[in-house]
Amino acid sequence: MTKNVLLDCFVQNLEKERLNLGMTQAEFASKLEISVSTYKNIISRRTDKIDIMIAMQIYKLTGHFLYELFGNDNPEMECLKKFRLLNNRQKAYISGKIDFELEMMSHEQDSENMLDVLVLTGNMEDGMVLDSANEERIYCPEYIKKYGERLHCGIRITSNHLNPVYVRNDILGISKKPPRDGDTCILIHKPTGRAFIRKIQEGNPCQLLPINGYGDIITVDTNDHTDMGQWLKFGVVIAVLRR
Repeated sequence: MTKNVLLDCFVQNLEKERLNLGMTQAEFASKLEISVSTYKNIISRRTDKIDIMIAMQIYKLTGHFLYELFGNDNPEMECLKKFRLLNNRQKAYISGKIDFELEMMSHEQDSENMLDVLVLTGNMEDGMVLDSANEERIYCPEYIKKYGERLHCGIRITSNHLNPVYVRNDILGISKKPPRDGDTCILIHKPTGRAFIRKIQEGNPCQLLPINGYGDIITVDTNDHTDMGQWLKFGVVIAVLRR
């Protein structure tokens, strides 16, 4: 984007944030610690010079960084947006996870070919517990080379309840891509926190089918936002790592 496009986007978004906060231009300018005339010059594009201290005040007021108001998003910043929505306990956990990953990378000779694998607990046929703190790391360069950035993590099968489709010690390669009709997915039932492995059959209602023919068929009303909102799509199975 050109400089003019970026600045136009910035002033439009800045005004939207002011309106969202229910402030007048004078009140907003006061919070930004600038004069009303300076604020009007900025949003009318009579000046392209913005004091660096305004960036800090904008963040304090709106929770947005300047790059967001410029409309210049990227995956890392999208992740940061989600991080800011967490409470302090959750932020501490995620920060610890990042520290763990960095520490592991510093000791592994080939960290690019290591995959994080979650180890589920509970009945592998239905209603498992997906605990992100219970995990291991495996070396699988052949799979990482084949699937590249589509392969985000793994899930270890710990019993034979899903036989013959998956057997004990299989590792399901999981992608965070949006699921499509016929995909096998890991779905989490929010009210209970239980994880299910199901094949999606789109329609209304949408059906979540057991992958080996055993277990309940779960139906979800796609026209009911409350019903849809009970399910979190953790990821799609794109590979089975069998060794």
